[in-house]
Amino acid sequence: MAAPQTGLPTAGAIVTVLDGLGAWFKRLPAAHGLGQASESGAGTIGYYGMQALASILGDGSSGTPGIDSPDLQTHLQSGLNTLALNSRYDVIGATLCRQMLTGLDQFIVQRAPAGWSLIGTSVGALDALLLRMNGVSASAPAPTADTPTLTPATGGAIPENSTGSRVQVSLVGASDWLESLPSTASTQVAMAAPKSAYTLAGLSGNVPVGVTKLRVYRQLQGAGAGDPYYWYQDVAVTAGTAWSTYTMTLRQPDMGLRLDIQPPSWLQAMALPEAAALMALAYGSLTPGAGAGAAMAYQAMMDPSNVALNPGTDFLGVGTPAAAALFGSKVLGGAWTNGTIQTANDLTVAPGIQGFAGSSGGLQARVTATLSGGSAAVITAITYTYYDATHPPSGTVQTATVTGLSVSLADAIGSTADLGIPAGRLVKTVTALTVTGRTTGTILIEAKAPRTI
Repeated sequence: MAAPQTGLPTAGAIVTVLDGLGAWFKRLPAAHGLGQASESGAGTIGYYGMQALASILGDGSSGTPGIDSPDLQTHLQSGLNTLALNSRYDVIGATLCRQMLTGLDQFIVQRAPAGWSLIGTSVGALDALLLRMNGVSASAPAPTADTPTLTPATGGAIPENSTGSRVQVSLVGASDWLESLPSTASTQVAMAAPKSAYTLAGLSGNVPVGVTKLRVYRQLQGAGAGDPYYWYQDVAVTAGTAWSTYTMTLRQPDMGLRLDIQPPSWLQAMALPEAAALMALAYGSLTPGAGAGAAMAYQAMMDPSNVALNPGTDFLGVGTPAAAALFGSKVLGGAWTNGTIQTANDLTVAPGIQGFAGSSGGLQARVTATLSGGSAAVITAITYTYYDATHPPSGTVQTATVTGLSVSLADAIGSTADLGIPAGRLVKTVTALTVTGRTTGTILIEAKAPRTI
């Protein structure tokens, strides 16, 4: 496993941080609100903060004149404005987490290897690091189909070992976070004196278009087949040049490996919408001149490729509608209607609508109008498109048509059923659904929660 003590944060550490903060944040909006009059029935803390302000200072109407001492009002005004503002969920989230989350970006930049740049995405280094870790960016190169080889050589400092080591390689595009998923592993090659280095080869043809680096990962000497690979070095390459023109010799001993950096692993650290919303707030601001209760405007949002869908009934983001998570719906007795999940961030609608990579936790059917007539409802077939570790977004989206299903669905509104999508598939669309049994009612298809926080 990656060493957690120093260097870049591990995928597990990032997920733990984001889920911990997201679990806290997702409960703020309903409890605090924005202080709008429409929140009176919900009794939000923000609403009562605004009520305190109005009752003491007056709201400009004869109905609520405020206290009878203008001098005392002036004395209290600043504190009351602060109280009302800091009763709002968005201000609380931004105030308490901005320094922490922007500081996390700085932490990542400071601990990246020399020569790596993790600055340039919409939010910052955390976003970039997640794109690299998850191997999910459509802008990353496709993984190489070749298997690297190792040949013992002289002139290094790798110690003698009867079992030796293995390597994997990945391809890096225009930026360091645009990294492909790793190649298959090389054969383990023993190291015997007087050899003390490895020559890396096995890549055929030319460097693909858009590739700027070959990133090399090596196991510790004597590691087992299932043990981790650690970052060893980057080799600058030029697109169109034959791989055979590069002489790549691995000389550093195990202590030269970066134990905090491992190859990308498909969808290993996907953020949930709760954390993505909090990250957006950390970089957000109140619009000058906006009225009381106006939402904080996002200035930037987490890259959609890093954010997994929740079900439509769960948190999707402040202002993000449930339709953003809808793959489609079927009125029994009628045709399937395609839905369109939100795949791009939209900053034109305050506070901002989050985009999503797709569903990484599978799919579920949910009843939205009571099922009746005929016999019990059974889902027998579904067609959907997806990416997976073998077919990442740098390539072609895959289509699966599954027939012979026997997924039972209860009649009541809110009933759900798991559609059994294989683990590791990032579902992008659902294009057909077959339901037998009931003759009336409505069923929709949405994401299953990838994690519960």
